[in-house]
This record gives sequence, C-alpha cells and structure tokens, in this order.
Amino acid sequence: MRRFVLAAALALAACHSSSSSTSGGVGDDAGVDDGGADAGDAGSGKCQDDTTCAAQKYCDVASGACVAAKACTNGQSDCEYQADTSNVDYCDSGACFCDPVDMACRPRHAFCAPCARDVECGNTPVVYDTPAACRMTGTVKRCLPLAPHCPRGFPNVVGDVCETADGQCLSSSACSKDTDCDPASGAPECDIARGTCVPGCDFDLRTGDSTGCAGSDVCHLDARLTDPSKPNYAKGKCAPPCSAATTCASGLACRAEGVQTPVMRCTLPAGECLGDVECPSGAAQHAVGYCDKPSHACKTDCRTDPDCVVGYGCQSGACVQVGCDKAGGALLSCACGELCCGEQNGYACPAGTMSGACYHAPDATWEADCMKDADCNMAPFRMNAHPNYCDTAAKKCRIGCDVAKTMNYTQCPSRWQCLPIFAGCMSDSDCNNVAGACLTPDMRYPDQKVCSCASGMAACPSGATLCATYLSTLHLCASTEACINLKTCGM
Repeated sequence: MRRFVLAAALALAACHSSSSSTSGGVGDDAGVDDGGADAGDAGSGKCQDDTTCAAQKYCDVASGACVAAKACTNGQSDCEYQADTSNVDYCDSGACFCDPVDMACRPRHAFCAPCARDVECGNTPVVYDTPAACRMTGTVKRCLPLAPHCPRGFPNVVGDVCETADGQCLSSSACSKDTDCDPASGAPECDIARGTCVPGCDFDLRTGDSTGCAGSDVCHLDARLTDPSKPNYAKGKCAPPCSAATTCASGLACRAEGVQTPVMRCTLPAGECLGDVECPSGAAQHAVGYCDKPSHACKTDCRTDPDCVVGYGCQSGACVQVGCDKAGGALLSCACGELCCGEQNGYACPAGTMSGACYHAPDATWEADCMKDADCNMAPFRMNAHPNYCDTAAKKCRIGCDVAKTMNYTQCPSRWQCLPIFAGCMSDSDCNNVAGACLTPDMRYPDQKVCSCASGMAACPSGATLCATYLSTLHLCASTEACINLKTCGM
C-alpha cells in the first residue's frame, strides 16, 4: 500500500500554520396559546371555554362560570341586536356568533384560539369587520383571519387565511413600533410595514457587514439591546445608512463603525465599544486590549492570559512576562521546530531544560532513520493516539498525532502540521476492487490517487483503519495521522 500526504494538504497547511375571548381583534390579549386544548381547569369547577357548558349557556371566562346565553332563533341578527345601547351586552360589536346547534349566541373565538368549526371564528364577511375561519395550524385547529385583508401580526397569506410569521400561532407578534416587541425574544424588532415582530440584524464590528439586511441597508444598533447579560446583545434593525440629519435613539450617535469597511450607522457614541475588535492594544502594558462590555469601555489590563501578548501572562490584572508553558505553548511561543518544556500534555523535557523554556525537537525521536514502521514504534519514540509510521520514500520516522485534537494541545513541534497519511492506489483493485473507489482528490496532482471511504471502510486496504476528511467534502482512507515537517522554517 502506497502511503503519502496529499500535496494540496501540504500547501494548505503551509498557508495557515391561548383561549376564547369577547374580542375578535389581535393584541396583547388576543388569546394566543401554547398549542394545548382549552379545556376547563381540572378539579377547579371553573370553565375555561364553552365546551364545558350546557346547551344555551356560554363560559364567562372572567368569572369561570357558565351563564345563560342570548337566543338567536332568527339567526345572527339576534346576537347583534342591543335592546339598550347605553348598556350593551357581551355580543356588542360583532363579538358573538350564532351557534346553529342550539341557536345560542356565544362569544366569537379570538384569532389563534382553538376551534372546531368556521362559525366559531366568525366567518361571515358581511357581519364581521375581520372575518376568520377554522384552519389547521401545526397540530391544532385555530381561528385565522381570512385573506386578503390581513390584520397586524398575521403577515403571511397561506391559502385563504392569514398566518403569523411563525406559521404556528405561537405568538401573534403584532406590533406598530419596536417597543411592542419583547427585547428578550427571538423577534425583538417591529417590521412596521407588515405589523409583525421580526428577528434583529447583526453587525460585524470587524468587517462592517450587516447580516439580515437587504441591499445597501445597514444594521443600526437597538438602544434596548446594549446589555451584554441579556439576549440579543448588540443586535439591531435594518435601515439606510445614517447621516448628520439622522436622529438616532437616545444614547446612540450616528458615526462610522466597522474596522475594515466603516459604515455610517446609529451605534454607541465615539469612545465606547461593543466588542474587543474596537479596542486598541496597550503596548506599554503588553496587552492586546479588550472591551469591557458592561461599561462599554476599552481597557488594557487583563482578565486572563489571552488578554496579554505572546510571551506574557495575566497575573493580578497585569500582563507579566512568562515562560512558553504559560503563554500558549509551543504553537504560540516557540520558534519553528521547537517544543515547549512543561506545556500541558507536552513531551518529556530534555535533561537540563527548565520548565517554560523552548527546546529544539530532537531529530533522534522526530525524524529518525527507518526502514519499516516497527522501527518508529518503540522506545524512545512517543506513542500517541495514532501509530507512528516510516516514510519509506524519505526513510524517516513520522510521529503519530490526532488531527481532531490539534486545537486542544500541542502534538507537533512549532509550525509542523498534523496531517492524515492517505492510502494510495493505482486502480480500484488496490481498494479491494470496490468500483470507483480509487480516485484523484485534486486534479492538480493527477498522479496522487487515494482509496475513498465515502461508502464505508470496505474500500480501504489492509492497514488503512481511518476515514479522514480532505478539503471538507472528501472522505479518504488513511493509515494514520502524523506530524509533518513543512520545511517552512525561515519563511
């Protein structure tokens, strides 16, 4: 079995080292519920909807009592009729429907309330200002306004009815201004044109890009969303870029923001920050600089080691010089080809090497001469998750590593790379005769063919026990993963 590191991998590595209601309108008390049936409160003796009341009675939800209903022997007009207009009853202004089952006037079901029949929702246009019908929403039948005249909170037309933005009636989300929307919900902003609450947009402080905005609109910060301890921190609302003529919300100012591509938007005043990228480093303090989000102030002290530049660690709020073991390990603190003595999960230090000092990875255990794999899998070589192997072309040992753990701790000398060692092939016969298994992963290197494990390990030859990912989309057979010297020292 031919084994090798794909050339493209080397090149890439080198480059990165609810309920009933007396109103049919939608509002804060519109009867939107959680999807359960609106039956009575078991054991309480109080009704919660008409289904628990006898014929010619309806449920007075406020008192929880079943009370006598007006008769509608002559139909809906009996429900509409008010004998004393100065003292109207529960059916005033189209709030009832005439139930054909017992000819009793019952409260019309609110939008999004559970229903069984269209009549319960008030489905006659000539009687109701905003008629509705009983339609399936999710797993429950509910009263939905009839299209095309959709009221606020029901922006989507589906068939002959209007639905809420979520299509589930979980929240009517009706609004006419941003403050009508819950700032802690998934839809803190009001789309005034549609009259419904929508998710906030995001602004990338580094690039100046606005996510969730169309065309040339930018994401303007919502002054309600500046508390980092609350949901939707730093989210906003889309609108054209601001100018000197723009009046931003209280506490905000129109200014350029975005490190790479500044754009004019309503945000915190100059001198205040939303994220670390907006803060300068503190050279004298050996600090990278960070944004203290609760106070929106840039600071150059430190909270943890990452707040300090390489070679320095955080002690008592100040950045002080430390050894490589306290400053990111070999990856961040040591020269090419070196390891860090004392690094967590690191290797045994050579005699005389102090903890925190960098040292050259000894050739005797990292690039020793070999003829076969066995030569590299014995003392003094380190045994890792994956076996060491002998690169027969170079006749050098390559020490095993685990690609999945490369971000957790140092496994290879600085600027070396942990890469899969793929199972090469010349034809499908080298891949256990699995048709189409021998493929060329990168057409730039036509001579480098590898057995594919996209359909399972059956195509992997003996010794190839791993299925490694290559260029994010390909799954190829590999015998191990090993530390490879990219020969980038001095570059």
